Amino acid sequence: RDRIMPDLGLGAALAAGQVSDVLEIASRLVGRGPGLTPDGDDLLAATVASFRLMGSALGVADAPGRVDAVFAELAELAADRTTALAAALLRHACAGNVATPVAGLLLALSGRGRVPTAADGLLDIGHTSGLALLSGVVAGVEAACQEASV
Repeated sequence: RDRIMPDLGLGAALAAGQVSDVLEIASRLVGRGPGLTPDGDDLLAATVASFRLMGSALGVADAPGRVDAVFAELAELAADRTTALAAALLRHACAGNVATPVAGLLLALSGRGRVPTAADGLLDIGHTSGLALLSGVVAGVEAACQEASV
């Protein structure tokens, strides 16, 4: 369908535990784009949630801790620079709570479902949210797989 959006190095920074880089990249993403959940926020949320969840599943040492290390700063940044809905979704994503279509794609990527079907379901969300969420899942899962040497 559409092209995957670049994550600006967010996945790699999370995988490396580079807190300052994660926050610098997040500052460029938060609030970027139109809508109730701007595409930058969707990308950021899906990346952190996917890294946390897939990293845990793959045995990446302290994947949740790497997300937790930036949680407070991300929440503060979002509170100041994006919509209340997007800020709430980012807080949930940092805790590993994702929408059903995101969970469906993560499950499919784990071998429990059809990836094309799950990806299409995700792409159907909103005007730009679906592509941004899909891009974030790709970034987070790719970072977790690289860190786990999968």
